[in-house]
Amino acid sequence: MKVANKIQITHATKNGELAFINDVDNGLACGCKCTQCGEPLVAKNKGKIKEHHFCLLYTSDAADDMQCVD
Repeated sequence: MKVANKIQITHATKNGELAFINDVDNGLACGCKCTQCGEPLVAKNKGKIKEHHFCLLYTSDAADDMQCVD
């Protein structure tokens, strides 16, 4: 697994408890939130090249335009 050159989010909250990236479902199905800002997270934990991590879900003003901010 390739190690990233920046700090990745590897922990989140799920149902009020701390959750580790490898213990939750992939994508939005993880149901996790950022421990710092409380915003929804997307789990990226099924790949074999990059380090598993969460990214913040960013929704723009355009309808149905959601992006993952790494």
